[in-house]
Amino acid sequence: MGNTFTHKKVIMFDLDGTLATSKNPPDIEMTDLMTALLEHHFVGIISGGMYSQLHDQFVSHLSADTQFEHLSILPTSGGSLYQYVHGQWAEKYSSILSPEQKTHIMDALHQALDQAYYVTPETTYGDIIEDRDSQISFSGLGQHAPLTLKETWDPEKTLRLRIINILKESLPDFDCKIGGSTTIDITLKGINKAYGIKKLSESLNIPIIDMLYIGDELEENGNDFVAISSGIATHAVDNPEETKEVIREILKESV
Repeated sequence: MGNTFTHKKVIMFDLDGTLATSKNPPDIEMTDLMTALLEHHFVGIISGGMYSQLHDQFVSHLSADTQFEHLSILPTSGGSLYQYVHGQWAEKYSSILSPEQKTHIMDALHQALDQAYYVTPETTYGDIIEDRDSQISFSGLGQHAPLTLKETWDPEKTLRLRIINILKESLPDFDCKIGGSTTIDITLKGINKAYGIKKLSESLNIPIIDMLYIGDELEENGNDFVAISSGIATHAVDNPEETKEVIREILKESV
């Protein structure tokens, strides 16, 4: 394991399933490890959620003495980038969808859901379709469904892949991809985790060869798979506990 992490200056993480369970905050052990990691490395957290979700779910749980200047947040699958400048979080770029694009996506998504025979559950947990400014997201059970329900809904991604194949026909100028455990994310063409990795590399002036990406869905059709196309070194984990082991290994090399 050690050779994989040697000399990596930037460590990038997926959020849900990697640093914490879906839509849940990290535990104390994870936040302590992240605080320690930020003393030695730049860190990027990239996820399909909005900035407010990433901040509230993870960043707000880090200790006040964390070196936030070493942390970058990339919401909406890399559609925007936030960094800590002069004591506050600042947006460095954002690929916002226009009102016309949002309407076009919403119409196509509703049609695709009908054609794919998606049935809205009797009980939903938050919005099924959410406008995240630089991304439109569909969540089969709602944005805030319990993890136990998410894990049993479309576990093989069959329904979502069927919806995506329909969307690719009607939305050729947009990227439609699997997001979280129940999610489809739609962004402008080319806006994905590989794009976010490249933009963070440019922002930090650190080449991708000196970066590492850690995620729980690096397999084909997984929401981390596209990261591989950036050329970044990757390491797959199954859950936050395995991520902790990786961070411990990185910290050993940093001492």
